[in-house]
Amino acid sequence: MNDLIQVAIAKLLAKDTPDLPVGQVTVDEVVTLHVKATVKRNRDGEYTPTVSIPLKATLALLLARMGFQRERASELLVEAMRDALAGDLLGEETISERIADVESAMARVTAITAVLPKETRKGAVTVKGSVEVVEPEPIAVLVDANELF
Repeated sequence: MNDLIQVAIAKLLAKDTPDLPVGQVTVDEVVTLHVKATVKRNRDGEYTPTVSIPLKATLALLLARMGFQRERASELLVEAMRDALAGDLLGEETISERIADVESAMARVTAITAVLPKETRKGAVTVKGSVEVVEPEPIAVLVDANELF
């Protein structure tokens, strides 16, 4: 099986993955498939790896630099996390203002990360089509009746 067929089968079947029961089952089956698909791979692109900024390390550094206010900042951080998890606070005006502050800080971070070396991201692969199991045709075996006896 070549790479193209393997990608087409994997992408097409991944869309309809059935929910399996918990446990381990051995599968040993020969299957004939009819694969009819169009596979498209986009060009590779460059990106700045901003997602590699570690949140926990950033928060740890922030708390470490808070000096004598570190304990209070830690308490406020835990309180803010609880509030954020408790409900949808984005509709409140004060949260929207704070998010604007964070976006402003992130804009400054983006300016810093803009000078980071670019990395290459492989182009996305999209597959449209179908995979069908082909039932084997019954094979007629001709036997000479004289050879049976």
